[in-house]
Amino acid sequence: MLTRALAIGALVLAGCSEESPECAGVQRYGLVIEVTDAATGNPVCDAAVHLAHEDHDEDLAADGLDPCRYLGGTTPGRYTIEVSRDGYEAETVDIEVAAANTCSGLDTRSITIELTATP
Repeated sequence: MLTRALAIGALVLAGCSEESPECAGVQRYGLVIEVTDAATGNPVCDAAVHLAHEDHDEDLAADGLDPCRYLGGTTPGRYTIEVSRDGYEAETVDIEVAAANTCSGLDTRSITIELTATP
């Protein structure tokens, strides 16, 4: 048990990089986006979520396990997130994703975007 604890400690001290064997199969996402109703706080599922980055644009599909959560942002930099859904006003948010010494190579940011229902 002590050997395992020392090995884990060494990994933490050395940092984990994308190329490390410990990182095999880890997906790279810099953004975890949840969409909610501004008035109720309830999840708003099946929204249209678009990411714009200086290098590329992408439309996100909901995470397979959670239809109200979207994963994206695969490179460091500034992103503009545009979210829309029928019955709600569209919302735009700017956010920065930084590089990090982690398996994903990114400092993953979680963000909740609140949509306001249209009258």
